[in-house]
Amino acid sequence: MASYTVTEANRVPIEAPVKDLSGAFERAGFPLYAVGGQVRNALLGLPIGDLDVCAALPPARLPALLEGTGVRIVPIAPEFGSVQLHANGVMMEYTTFRSDTYGSDGKHRPQGVRFSQTVEEDAFRRDFTVNAIYARAATGEITDPTGGIADLEKRVLRCTTENPDRILQDDGLRTLRLVRFAAELGFGVEPASYESARKHASLLEDIPVERIWQELRKCLLADVRYRKDERERPFRTEGHSLGDPAHLRALRLMVELGMMRYVLPELLEGEGVKQGERYHAYTVLDHNLMSCAWSAPILSVRLASLLHDVGKPRCLAATGRMLGHDLLGADMSRDMLGRLRVERTLTERVADLVRIHMYDLNSGAKLKTVQKRFARLGRELSREFVWVREADFLGSGRLDPPVASAMRLQDILDDMIAQGAPFAPSDLRITGQEIMEVCDIKPGPKVGVIKEKLFLHCAANPGDNENAKLRAMAKRLAASIMENNGRL
Repeated sequence: MASYTVTEANRVPIEAPVKDLSGAFERAGFPLYAVGGQVRNALLGLPIGDLDVCAALPPARLPALLEGTGVRIVPIAPEFGSVQLHANGVMMEYTTFRSDTYGSDGKHRPQGVRFSQTVEEDAFRRDFTVNAIYARAATGEITDPTGGIADLEKRVLRCTTENPDRILQDDGLRTLRLVRFAAELGFGVEPASYESARKHASLLEDIPVERIWQELRKCLLADVRYRKDERERPFRTEGHSLGDPAHLRALRLMVELGMMRYVLPELLEGEGVKQGERYHAYTVLDHNLMSCAWSAPILSVRLASLLHDVGKPRCLAATGRMLGHDLLGADMSRDMLGRLRVERTLTERVADLVRIHMYDLNSGAKLKTVQKRFARLGRELSREFVWVREADFLGSGRLDPPVASAMRLQDILDDMIAQGAPFAPSDLRITGQEIMEVCDIKPGPKVGVIKEKLFLHCAANPGDNENAKLRAMAKRLAASIMENNGRL
């Protein structure tokens, strides 16, 4: 858990773009305030991300106020008092002080808005006290209507209203945001807010899946939101210590609070499903969570590590064995991420990693066979596959044979990269045109066959990736094709 200390002051430094903007608001008699993560992180000594600002001025009056300042106004939801302000390449989100009225469906959009004139009224429509601390942009002076600074000092998340149901039932996405902030900041959750989140987890069912995915991806990378991660170093078992990483805490909270059934419900099929004790200390669900916990902080690797064994329970139920769970899991992963409308390239990368995660588990493949497999996969997919294998091993809770498999694969890949092995036919130092010329053949399938043979040969023999050697090998391959009636 992080050890940030709340700044002991009644004011905070204001980011330059916000401070520059404040003058026009002050002259018009509508002080501009920084709010949200900008103030919270300044008090915690964390990096500033989004720049959220607010004032009593409604959006319709902004064009006149900002005329001649070079600030560009981009509407987001002006009927709710929200616009983007772009100044010198920096984007700020401006919201008018307001109070909101929500329907009973928990959707992430108020049904009614009433603009107001005070920070105090605006504060109690926000989600958590630590996000409802205001700083006057001109001076940095703090206003804290909901007691957010005290909660920062206690390192706890608490809803802004005495009855947290009023906050969480209004907007179902806030339950997932509670998990994300708890993970990113390393904060606890105040008991009443925790129980309210459990009570209202089902409201996620009505939230657009795109918004759920946005929060999930942030949860999966929560450990590197504010901290540098060192687990990208080359894999070795010595000195590995997991601790309590933020992304694991987020996943566990989703399970505890009943949110996972609305995010990635198929994972819950592994709850209580035991595995062979020789290789696994955990149930399928816990193994998936622990593998994700150990994985490198790359979104595709995190997702693949989380989903790599998702097919085991269904295989077990259908056949009494877990054989084939890699192929079934790849299809399930594609369906799960497709349901969340995850970008297609990421979805396919994760499905590929799940599909191949069992490759050479027992280190039985010959060296050249592994080299050729890595070459076909490509450098980046091979690297991520090794990282998933590492996470799978570390997430098993055992230190038995899989360690040799993981370390061997890492060493083979490292050697290939160090020796300049090709990871795509385009890496060869011979072109298709040269192959046609040296072999005296016309464009057609034979050219591709020869180039593929050269590519796989050089994957295992990087020193042969020289033009002269490749030309000579190409001629021999072409002659062999002629001798075998077009077959090689």
